[in-house]
Amino acid sequence: MDSRESQRPRLHFSPKKNWINAPNGLIFHGGYYHLFFQHNPFENKWGHMSWGHARSKDLITWEEL
Repeated sequence: MDSRESQRPRLHFSPKKNWINAPNGLIFHGGYYHLFFQHNPFENKWGHMSWGHARSKDLITWEEL
C-alpha cells in the first residue's frame, strides 16, 4: 500500500475513487457476494448520489461493476 492509499482500510471494501456512504446490501448469488452502496462517482465528498455495485468470491478481493 503506497502513501496515497494510507487512509483506505485493508480488509474493508472501498471504491477505487471518490466518496462512499455506508453499504446498503450484501447478498450471495451466482457464486458471488454482491455489495451495493451509495456513491458519488464524481467527487470525493457528499453530493451527487448514485448506486455502486461490487462483487467478490472471497469478501477480500472486489470487482467494481
